[in-house]
Amino acid sequence: MPNLSRNLDASPTAVTRRPFRAGYLISSATKAFALVGLLLWPSWLLGEGPYVDYSTFRQWVQLVPEVRSLEVCGLTDAAHKLWAREQLRVPATTFMQGDFSGIGRTDWIVQLHQPTSNKPCDYLLIVNHDRGAWERLFFKEIRPNKEQGWTPLWYSIKRIIAIDVGEHRRRSAPAEMFWSEDKVWSKPGFVVVDALIDTWIEWDKEQQRYEYKKGDPAEWWEIEQE
Repeated sequence: MPNLSRNLDASPTAVTRRPFRAGYLISSATKAFALVGLLLWPSWLLGEGPYVDYSTFRQWVQLVPEVRSLEVCGLTDAAHKLWAREQLRVPATTFMQGDFSGIGRTDWIVQLHQPTSNKPCDYLLIVNHDRGAWERLFFKEIRPNKEQGWTPLWYSIKRIIAIDVGEHRRRSAPAEMFWSEDKVWSKPGFVVVDALIDTWIEWDKEQQRYEYKKGDPAEWWEIEQE
């Protein structure tokens, strides 16, 4: 059974993403506006740097001109306006980063959505920063077989970016001990969480690009525990 990793630092290469926390600066003119953002996104606490500038975000969305009015998933419209005014700081760890292709390059995963969408997240963009500019490596509307929220998970064994739709199951067994007249041995217990996966993204070595894959039916993949 495949293993997925929620501990993104467990990969041999640097793969990082932390829960979204943003540092914010509030002037008297924006107190009410910031309060709206705080109510919509209660995790707006002090975040750790380095930070991603709004100008960087604009460079990312300019790489996908076929879709308009894109925003970062989980970040409210009010938060984007504060970010644009440099009154909100978005940590770089908000976005997964790592050598997902296995060629020694650090790529970034950016989850995007349209404000008019009824889904919490619509698109996945993979970019790389090289020679002073951002390059688009992959962009796709993510449509798992079950239409619901999703998040990317790094599957380190096969170097796959799996799409987790939040359907999990828990398996466990107690520790056991056995003995006879001349021998004693034990069997350790375990607790395992599986994720139901039907969609993933992987690097095609021959084509030198990321490919979007779907499986039917979906399979239960074991999530590595931190």
